[in-house]
Amino acid sequence: MPRKADPQLRARLLAAARDAFLAKGYAGTGIDEICRTAEVTRGVLFHHFRSKEGLALAVLDEWVAAGAAFYADAPFLRAASATNRALGYVDFTMELARQAPIGCLIGTVAMDTAQTNPALQASCAAAFRDWGDGLAELLAAARDEAGVSFDEASVARHFVAVFEGAQLLAKTHGDKEIVAEHLQHFRSYLARLLGATDSNGSTTFPGGSNA
Repeated sequence: MPRKADPQLRARLLAAARDAFLAKGYAGTGIDEICRTAEVTRGVLFHHFRSKEGLALAVLDEWVAAGAAFYADAPFLRAASATNRALGYVDFTMELARQAPIGCLIGTVAMDTAQTNPALQASCAAAFRDWGDGLAELLAAARDEAGVSFDEASVARHFVAVFEGAQLLAKTHGDKEIVAEHLQHFRSYLARLLGATDSNGSTTFPGGSNA
């Protein structure tokens, strides 16, 4: 009878692989390194995952689910104004970036595998697409509330591009504050799409609400 998967061992493998992929990339991480960190044998790893690719796909799924859980109950969602919910999304992301290690697993794996591994490429593409789609819903509501016009899907993709590019710069320079710096620039850009900036630098929106 085949052995059953051990949830604790599986969790250790996922954590070890996640941290290694973030630090060294998918291509730069070996199976033996993951096993040493998780304190398991290669046999245990291959009992839980059919291949390194299968492990990486599971790590990506877990990363996306964890991110969705963070945002699902975020305080900014309770703001009465759709505009403040959209700007709050950016603020919340800035704080997460300050608290988390430098790097985005999706971007890191995508950079390594975009031309070499169709399964991982498809997983990363889906994650980016779903991320943009979710933000676009917030942006569309804010756009309609403000009575302005812009392509919410394009602006959402721009946010993803800013975030991923900022993570690359932050990793290169070893300074996670770079992510917050560039998200603040995006926030200013979004605020101007939705409203106007007064002389003291605060942002005002239709209906008199402030961010």
